[in-house]
Amino acid sequence: MYGFDVSNFAIERAKKVVPEAKLKVSSLEDSLPYTGKKFDCITAVDVLEHTKDFEKNFGKIAKKLKRGGFLIVSTPLQGWPRKAFWFMDKDKTHISVLGEEKLQRIIEKNGLDAIEKRYYLPFPLIYRIPGIPFSVEILLQKNKI
Repeated sequence: MYGFDVSNFAIERAKKVVPEAKLKVSSLEDSLPYTGKKFDCITAVDVLEHTKDFEKNFGKIAKKLKRGGFLIVSTPLQGWPRKAFWFMDKDKTHISVLGEEKLQRIIEKNGLDAIEKRYYLPFPLIYRIPGIPFSVEILLQKNKI
């Protein structure tokens, strides 16, 4: 098990929970750690919207997957729910929020297929209200061909 995060605090906390994992402090904006490795499963949960170049960083992650490997991504979406529920996301660090069509083009460009998609509206007390396309969580698989 491998992982990295920009937060030293997050890495130190994760090391206590999963001491056998190989964890590093690093940024997705920099070159990825674990050169030469290919992974069966990668998660990027609420990560890519915090980067300057969503498409470039998505590509970096996709290249690290083995054929048939899985990528789990969650990210906010541009669209009518964001306009209607703008007050639900006051996070100024969400600098790369894409529309669903652009996200789909990036997915296809990187040789991934969507296996499952879930839409939700994050809500502080309930955590997620399902079915509202404010944010999306997608299970992707790298093409086997």
